[in-house]
Amino acid sequence: MKHLIFAGLILGFGTLHAASASANCFKPIEPFCAASGNIGNSFITSTDCRIKIEAHLKKLTRYQGCLEAMIVDSQRESETYRSLLAKPIAE
Repeated sequence: MKHLIFAGLILGFGTLHAASASANCFKPIEPFCAASGNIGNSFITSTDCRIKIEAHLKKLTRYQGCLEAMIVDSQRESETYRSLLAKPIAE
């Protein structure tokens, strides 16, 4: 019975925080071959490094979009709470 209650709590928490699903933004790791500020090194060719950098730029664009979505979600949530605070207290 305890397991059913726990599972219900987890499902309920997930449902309540569905908007937070976009909060999983992970910054991509910089390609090692470009870490020095140059393209390529003794371990990878310049051509292969360029391919890695292009892929990294795509990942950065997705990361930025994720962060922008989080900002929009956060602003929407803030407005919800501001509107609650603006209501008169009912006692």
